[in-house]
Amino acid sequence: MSATQSMSILVVFTGGYPGDSVYAHRVHLLCKGLVENGLEVKVLVPHPTEQQEKPAVGVFEGVEYRYIGGKTRRRKNLLVRKMVDFIRHLQCLAYVFNGPQKHLLVAGPSLDFRIWIPFISWLRQKTAVLEINELPFVGRADSRWKAAKRWLFLQLIVPQYQGFICISSNLSQLILQHKNNRAQVVQIPILIDPNKTFEAVNATAAKTYLVHAGSLSEEKDGISGVLSVLSILKSEYRHTPELVITGRVSEAIQARLLQKTQALDIAGQLRFSGFLTEKELYHLIQGSCLAVINRRNTLQNQYCFPTKLGLYLINAVPVITTNVGETTRFLEHNRNAFVVQADEPRAIADAMASILENPKKAKLVGQNGRELCFMEFHYQRQGRVLADFLKQLNLP
Repeated sequence: MSATQSMSILVVFTGGYPGDSVYAHRVHLLCKGLVENGLEVKVLVPHPTEQQEKPAVGVFEGVEYRYIGGKTRRRKNLLVRKMVDFIRHLQCLAYVFNGPQKHLLVAGPSLDFRIWIPFISWLRQKTAVLEINELPFVGRADSRWKAAKRWLFLQLIVPQYQGFICISSNLSQLILQHKNNRAQVVQIPILIDPNKTFEAVNATAAKTYLVHAGSLSEEKDGISGVLSVLSILKSEYRHTPELVITGRVSEAIQARLLQKTQALDIAGQLRFSGFLTEKELYHLIQGSCLAVINRRNTLQNQYCFPTKLGLYLINAVPVITTNVGETTRFLEHNRNAFVVQADEPRAIADAMASILENPKKAKLVGQNGRELCFMEFHYQRQGRVLADFLKQLNLP
């Protein structure tokens, strides 16, 4: 048996697993890619994450997982929940300390695990690897407090790890500036599983629409800007596609966005689908005319890589996005996507009009985008890259 085949990885993931979140999806494809490349992988969830009870131990698509404490349902009482989390976190650290796995992969924003696991790896001669897919401690608005925490994280915690998995080149460069001399960095982009495309739906949609399957953060995805684009498209091009926002959206946010459609004279062009199964989401995307990823030029967007891009590309949907962040390394304007200047609603409107008025070109660009997924974002291909990286890490 080769060294790669005998290698065992313990992944500490602070989110729900298996889960519906984009981060849970990424972690799963990282693990699945490793398993299919001959590594043994176990996902360890340190505390209850779910609203309803589900199996606490199992195997999902070949990946073994376990919830510490044998329970997945979170307590409703805040004080009890915090106490349970604290106890489970201690049990998780004990499990990591005593476990046979020599490689520890930390995925999730929980600061206590990012601090303690490198210490355990030093005591037990294990290798600690940290997965990073966002600029640490950044959110809706940067602040001195967030900047101070980020500085402490980079100066004190990052040097304790032996390996890093970064989603973007900017994150890789940031980590390279702060890691210790022996640590290594691998860049793993967004991931897609082509086997999850489901059978395409041939029925013609009753109304032309585009889908928004990401967050509703103004700083990250500029959703209000997309509504402004629809207003320009209606007034100047006479196109009135419907925007369908997926996922659970609070009544307050729905009311705010619907009010904005009234002010922009696009009432009736916004619809909320609610929660969709994975199959329902794919079918909705397959029927859309295009997708817009309105990445604003913010600090957060300069370092991250939108996971939903792969979801649109694999379904051959023409994508309009901005020239911010990691997407510019993979997307070529008019070839596999439509790339426009950030923070320019009119540029997006012009691109949307071009897609709607030139369906043959739009279809070709969408097909090229799908081919890009197989070449760059296939989880099995990136799984080989990650497996080789972990194999080459120097064990203590």
